Amino acid sequence: MIACENGDIEVYNFPRADHATVTYTSDGHTDQITCGESSLALNYEICDMEEYVTNLSGEQNLEYIQDVRDVLTQVQKVWGKYE
Repeated sequence: MIACENGDIEVYNFPRADHATVTYTSDGHTDQITCGESSLALNYEICDMEEYVTNLSGEQNLEYIQDVRDVLTQVQKVWGKYE
């Protein structure tokens, strides 16, 4: 759930979501957003990685990606799932 000034966004089945609902506070109406297929999530990630490696696109996100990886690695170590 993402709460914003003019409404909120509810993403279902994060991080493998394929749809979300936007609710506007001004009048309560909603919009449904559908994109992709959950079953193809890994394929999308592989395509994004291939695009990055081939064209060096998304380089501005590399530091953020590395930070997230480091946090997730620390979480796995605390849980005893990473050696």
